[in-house]
Amino acid sequence: MRKQGRASIVFTNKDKKFIEKFLESDETYAEAAARLGMTSAQFEYRVRKYKKELVANGGKTEDK
Repeated sequence: MRKQGRASIVFTNKDKKFIEKFLESDETYAEAAARLGMTSAQFEYRVRKYKKELVANGGKTEDK
């Protein structure tokens, strides 16, 4: 039987660096998403997942 739900996201080093730079900048989710060719909602989801991953691994995040 096939699993249901969203596929898990695997972050590449390039993805991680882009999100880290985004979190340090004054750029909006919409602006960053447009540069990646995705919707704002898709990008926000990735940022939330990245923050969860950091917290799970003992890292700290800043809220945007």
